[in-house]
Amino acid sequence: MLNQFVLCLALTLAVELPVALLWGVRGRDLLLCALANVLTNPPVVLLHLIFPDPRLLLLLECAAVGSEGLVYLLCARDLRAPFLFSLCANGCSFGLGLVIGGIL
Repeated sequence: MLNQFVLCLALTLAVELPVALLWGVRGRDLLLCALANVLTNPPVVLLHLIFPDPRLLLLLECAAVGSEGLVYLLCARDLRAPFLFSLCANGCSFGLGLVIGGIL
C-alpha cells in the first residue's frame, strides 16, 4: 500500500510542478505548490483505497482543488488565478492518472 501512496504522489508532483512552471510559478510559490500536494494527495489516495467509488473520487478531487486553491490564495505571493491554477494542475494529474490506470 505504501508503494501506491508514493507512486500517486510522485505522479502528482511530476505533472503538477511542470504545470506550475508553465503557469509562471517560481521560487517560494513553487515550493508551496509541492507542499500543498504533499498535504492533499495522501488523504485523497487513502480515502479512495478505502472507498473505491468513482463518485467519491471525483468529490475528493474537487475538495483537493478547493483546498489547494485556498492555500495558494492565502499563502502564495505571485500566483495568478490560484483556483484556476489548482483546477488546471489537478485536472492534468488526475487525467494522466486515469490514462495510466487504464480507465480512459
